Amino acid sequence: MKKLLTENIRIFQEIKPFIKNYERQLIILSINKLLQLPIGIAMLFLFKELIDEVMNRKQLDILRWICIGYILLFFLQTLFLSYQKIVGTKMYNKLIFDIRLKIWNSCIRMPQDSWKSFDKGDLKNRIDSDVNSFSIFLEQQIFENAFAWISIFTYGFILLIICWKLALFSFGIIPMFFLLGNWIAARQKEASEDYRNIWGEYEGWMFNCFQAWKEVKNLSIEKVQTKKFVRYWRKLIKLFYRQCMYMYASMSFDNFKDIFINKISIYFLGGILIYTNELTIGQLLIFTKFYEQMFNNCSTVSNLYIQLGTNLPAMERVLEIMKYNTRYQGIKLDQNNFSSSIEFRNVGFTYSEGQPEILKNINLKIEANERIAIIGKSGSGKSTILKLLLGLHKPQQGEILINGYPIEEINYSSLHRIIGVVMQDNMVFNLTIKDNLLLANPYATDAEIKDACKTAYIDKFITALPNGYLTLIGENGVKLSGGQKQRLGIARALLTNPNVIVFDEATSALDHISEQEITMAIDNIAKKKIIIVIAHRLSSILSADQVIVIDNGTIAGYGHHSELLGKNSAYDVLFKDQYKNIAF
Repeated sequence: MKKLLTENIRIFQEIKPFIKNYERQLIILSINKLLQLPIGIAMLFLFKELIDEVMNRKQLDILRWICIGYILLFFLQTLFLSYQKIVGTKMYNKLIFDIRLKIWNSCIRMPQDSWKSFDKGDLKNRIDSDVNSFSIFLEQQIFENAFAWISIFTYGFILLIICWKLALFSFGIIPMFFLLGNWIAARQKEASEDYRNIWGEYEGWMFNCFQAWKEVKNLSIEKVQTKKFVRYWRKLIKLFYRQCMYMYASMSFDNFKDIFINKISIYFLGGILIYTNELTIGQLLIFTKFYEQMFNNCSTVSNLYIQLGTNLPAMERVLEIMKYNTRYQGIKLDQNNFSSSIEFRNVGFTYSEGQPEILKNINLKIEANERIAIIGKSGSGKSTILKLLLGLHKPQQGEILINGYPIEEINYSSLHRIIGVVMQDNMVFNLTIKDNLLLANPYATDAEIKDACKTAYIDKFITALPNGYLTLIGENGVKLSGGQKQRLGIARALLTNPNVIVFDEATSALDHISEQEITMAIDNIAKKKIIIVIAHRLSSILSADQVIVIDNGTIAGYGHHSELLGKNSAYDVLFKDQYKNIAF
């Protein structure tokens, strides 16, 4: 119990910043909850008067006052309970929204290294389901737990006043109840944690399986995936069975204490005390009622600790995500005044300690309105340069300067407004063309959308469609060709008006005609922005002002295409099969 109490305090400290906004409501709810205790006590004493004075002594003249008292107390109790539910539910919902928003921001803003370490289905489960455990924690572990302990001591004191002998006998039974309750809590926590871990793995696997449906069919691995499905559910059923067994054990013990302890032992000893004139029938009945209330509160405390054991893994999983900083701090770059350069100074990088360096001693400078091409074979490190430029990773050696500022000092959100990216396979959603474009800038006007699409050479295609910009493009843009998706990606990037646009293998999977259209779009953009093209096709880099050749993590060549051709062995080897098809 001491350990669980410590966990209560620790978790309360973790969510205290969220609770600060609701201090007034919490104080009012606490007072409201405490006022319900004397109402319950008064109702039990009215019951004693009904037994002793009205039924035994036949004093019917006070029956009317007892009935009036019951009605008034019932009205007050209903009023307090209604207020508790209405205000409490509203407050808990707002609190959970605040925590869920914090988790969401932590997920979408966490470093890429951390992001890769989490299963995506598991993260979704933490946001959708696990966050709700904090509402249960605040309502039950804080309010109900504190109220239960106050009630236990209050009812215990009243029991000692009514009959100290019967009270001491009754108190002696309670430790056994707590010992068994704690044992069940520990086992149930263990079973719940195992179930949640396997469920998170299962959701991530299921998501990936559906996402790669075509690959599953093409590789004929339906049976393999079915076997995995069966294995997951066998594990889940087994763990769910364990949870049910501990729940049934708890229910069985509740029945044992209610029937054997409360009804048999108390009535038996109480009957003896009535026989010896140490107790009246009314006192025994009210003692039983008070003891039942005290025992119910003991049950509440025990069940709350069991519940804490069940919910603790879910809260721990949420707290693990909450540790990531969700605020974008640092220097905010002004897009309107961005006129300087991008510079890499002696940059070295490795993905994990002990592994070979991916980049070694990278030095390069890209001036304003310059068009740069970065080329290299697969695995040479060119995509890693992009990740460092976007702040997704931090270099272990050297520094990266944007507009003269070290990249780690620049506000992350500001950095991504300055730098736009067009990937090889741009993610598009089953929305209209316009809605897909508005994802980049929800405040873009129709005129701005049209201008961006004209610049990207896709406006004519869109306006020729029956529904124009309101055309649904299907799941993953199945209604668009590869080139059309790429040009849509370019238009989307342009809507944020970035000062730098990076094209990461944007034409590598396209046919010659589509590649020409993308190249025309890049030529149209290059007049006013820094353009960085990461490619391995020679045709994609002929218009670049400077070409940077990356080989084995180092810069093996730097200059215009005409300066490198025939004079740089790494450049020549990379494109030897392409020279014969291109006229210079």
